[in-house]
Amino acid sequence: MDQNPDTKSLYRPLDTKTISIFVFIFSFLLAVLVSSFVFISPIFSLLVIFVGGIIFVIEKILKGKLEKEVLFIIVFLISFGLGTLRYSIKDFHITQEKFETNIGGDINLEGLVISELELRDNSSRFVLESSGEKILVSTDLYSDVLYGDYIGVSGKLNKPGLIENEDGGRAFDYAKYLSKDDIYYTLSFAKTDLISHGQGNLIKEKLFTIKRKFVSKIK
Repeated sequence: MDQNPDTKSLYRPLDTKTISIFVFIFSFLLAVLVSSFVFISPIFSLLVIFVGGIIFVIEKILKGKLEKEVLFIIVFLISFGLGTLRYSIKDFHITQEKFETNIGGDINLEGLVISELELRDNSSRFVLESSGEKILVSTDLYSDVLYGDYIGVSGKLNKPGLIENEDGGRAFDYAKYLSKDDIYYTLSFAKTDLISHGQGNLIKEKLFTIKRKFVSKIK
C-alpha cells in the first residue's frame, strides 16, 4: 500500500538554510554559556569571527564554491565569536570616580528605588539607581521604602566579591551574579530619607501595590 504523500512530506530532510539557522542559534547560546563560566577576551572573539570570515573568502572567492559542511563551520565560528563578544561587551563597565573613590567608606547619595523591597533575615534590600549606576542597598528590616520612591541614602559603599563556601567548595562569584543585572556596587547599613513618592513606572507601581495587599491578606 502506498504511503500518503502528506506523510512522506513530514520526513523531508532539512534544507541548508534551516540547518544554518539552527547552527547559528546553538553556537551563540553555547558561547554565552561558556562565557558565563570562563573569561573570553574580546580579542579572541574577534579572532574567531575573523577566522570564519577568512574561511568564507577562501572557499567562496578563491575556490568558487561553498560546501555545506564548510558553511556550517563558518556559521558556527562567526556565531560563537559574536556570542562571546556580546557577553564581553555586557560585562564591560565604565567606572565613575564618584563611586570608585568612596569604596570601603561612607557615601551620601540620592536616587530612585527601582525594585521592590526584599526582606531578608535581619535586613531588607532594594536596588537604587543613582547617577546612572545601580546599587544594591541593604537597610533596616522594617524599612518603609517603596518602589518609585526618590530618596536620599547614606551607608558604606563596597563592590561585591567572592563569597567563600563554608564546606570548602568553589567560591560563589557574587560580583558576576549581580553584574547580569548591571549592579556593580553595594551599600550596607544604609539610612534612608524619603524625598518624594511615585517617581517610577506607574504600571509597575500599581502591580507592586496589588501584590503587597495580596500578601498582607494571606499572612
